[in-house]
Order: sequence, then C-alpha cells, then structure tokens
Amino acid sequence: GESFKARKMLTQAGLHALHQLSLSESQTDELDLLNLTTKFEEKKGQISDKDLLGYAENIMFYGSVLMNLEKFNEALECFRFSNVIFQAKYGSDHLTISENLHSTGFILEKISDSPNSQHQLEEALEQLTEALRIRKLHLVGSHPDLEETLLCLGKVHHKLGNVSAALNFLPEAIRARDVRLGRKHARMDDADALLQVGQLHQQSGQFRQALHSFEECLDIRRQILGGNHPSIGELLFYIGNLLREVGDLDLAQTKFEESLAIAEQADPDSLETADTLFSLGVLHTEQKQFSLALDAYLGSLHIHKARGSTKTAIAEILNNIGITYFGMKEFDRAQIYHAEALESLIQELGDDHVDVAFCWHSLGVVHQELGDQAEAFKSFQNAVGIERTELYL
Repeated sequence: GESFKARKMLTQAGLHALHQLSLSESQTDELDLLNLTTKFEEKKGQISDKDLLGYAENIMFYGSVLMNLEKFNEALECFRFSNVIFQAKYGSDHLTISENLHSTGFILEKISDSPNSQHQLEEALEQLTEALRIRKLHLVGSHPDLEETLLCLGKVHHKLGNVSAALNFLPEAIRARDVRLGRKHARMDDADALLQVGQLHQQSGQFRQALHSFEECLDIRRQILGGNHPSIGELLFYIGNLLREVGDLDLAQTKFEESLAIAEQADPDSLETADTLFSLGVLHTEQKQFSLALDAYLGSLHIHKARGSTKTAIAEILNNIGITYFGMKEFDRAQIYHAEALESLIQELGDDHVDVAFCWHSLGVVHQELGDQAEAFKSFQNAVGIERTELYL
C-alpha cells in the first residue's frame, strides 16, 4: 500500500515538473527529448540566466522523479540535458553539478547488467569520480551525500573487478556513516555495504576481515529483521562457505545448519534450501562423513529436479554423489552417477567444456578402481584432450 502511495505521489510530482517545463502530460511514459530541446531553444533567448538555471533544475527534478519510478533511460536524458546548462552557467565545481553527476553515475550502475555494461560502468566511474571530487571540495567527510557517492563508487569498482579500489571506497562510506549516526541506528544500507565489503575481502583472500564484516552485517540484519528472516539465512550461508574455505569445518557446519533451518521454514522446496543442502554435502564429504553427504546431495537433487533446474546444475550434484559413493568405495554406484552426470553435461555444454573434462576424469578414476584399465585410459584421454584444447583457446 505504501509503495502504491509513493508511486502516486511521484507521478504527481512528475506531472508538476512537466507543467513547469511546458510539456504535455502525454509524455509522462516516455521523455520526448526533441520536444524538450525545442522548448529549451525557445526559452533560451527570452529568459535570464537565473530563469534558465531554474529551467535546468526543473529538468533535473523531473529526472529524479523518473529515476525513483525506475524509468532510468528517460531519467538519464534529463540529467545529461540539464548538466549541459549547469556546466555552462555554473562552471565545473558547483554542488548542483555533483548532484547531477552522482545521479547519472547511480543510474548507469543500476542498468549495468545489459550487454553494454562495461561501457556503462566506465562512464559511471567517470561521473561518480567527478561528483566525489566536487563534493569533497564543499562537504564534511561524514556528509550523507559524500557517503552516497562513496558507496556507488565502491559498487562500480566491484563490478569492474577493481577489488582493491572497491575496498577503499566502501569502508570509507561506512566510516562516514558511523561518524554521523554511530551504530546505534541499525540500517539496512549499512548491512548491505558490510556484506559487499565482506565479499570483496573474501574475494581478495582477506578471510579474517571478511568474517568480521559478515558478522557485523548479521548483527544489523538481526536487529532489523529478527532471527528467522530469509536474508539472515542467506548471510549464514555466506559465513558457512567462508568458514569452510578457511578450514573451520565444524563451525561451518553449524552455520549451514542454521541457514538450512531458516530456508526450510520459509520454503522447504526452494532453491535456497537446495543450495544449502548441496554445501552441506560438500562439507560432509570433506569431513569424510559420506552418509550425511549423500543424504544432503539427494535432498538437493530432489528439489532441483522438481523445479526443472538446468541439466548443468543437476549434473553437478550427480557428479558429487558419484564422488561420495567413491569415498564409500561403492564404485559401481559411483560409475552410474558419474556417467549420468557426463551425459547431461555433454547435452548441455557440448563435448569440449572443462566441466565435461572434470567428469571424464572422475569416471576414469572409478574405472581404474574397478580394474577396467581400457575404459579408464579412454576416459583420461578424453579429459586431457579437452583440457589441452582449452589451453590453446
């Protein structure tokens, strides 16, 4: 209900802005840039600089409305159009320009999942870097506008793969908010930023720092959402994977089991439940608790098959079941699951994918244990042939 009210109010604000710009209401669904340009050219020679800047501010305000309505392409046009006027009248260091550049960068980061994402992210980086420069000229280090730009820059660097740069900007944004609000104000934005910092630390091999960020994020989410919200389970899953990665298998098992309990409470047949079961299977395999691993894998497999998951996702589980049976020295059963996984992978990925090579290798090891050296040699040969091809690509 509240989101409907908010959307209605934003739409009304957009109509008001259109009226101020002398545009008709029919253009609320799609911005007519030609019409906007024509109106601007009509006004440019007739009004003062002050009124011209007011016209640009109305365009930027309309862009903000469109941005909040998630009409990102139209919003971009407004910000770019108004920025030309601001640059001409204000110069390069005015705070209004920083707001415009920040909004442009924010939108480009939001829409960067499209095929042209690299170009969009590079433009976002350029816009946000300039916005940060201007804001640092005028604002104190704990100002919320500065924090917003730091967060956006961290996200863009993360998407571009610049882990070290992202790890500079995101913690700086969190520190700015701590100075301003302290941690007594639990906010989801803080939790989301800490989660992203934790993922970046994990990606760069800084596991202790990653765990610290995840635990801080978990504390904030629990304060806001309670202990059984699905996002708590998601975070426990991340922590479990991190602990498994550093070798603390017993504590990782505890986190996975807590995550699984939350996921099953929300939906016992969800993909989140299946993924947690799969991770528990991997963990139990590493602990050489093969019966427990098998139960977890079979539970995950049942959910994925029922939900019609891809053959690749199902094949990964089948291959791991084969590895589990191999650990239990039940080589005939291991062969069946590896062969089924191999067939699915070839159908989905083709004959020369690296995952197919791994499956051929697993099958070869099973044939070797069964004493079928000819089949083992054939499997290993197929695996090596794919890996050599991949090396030359």
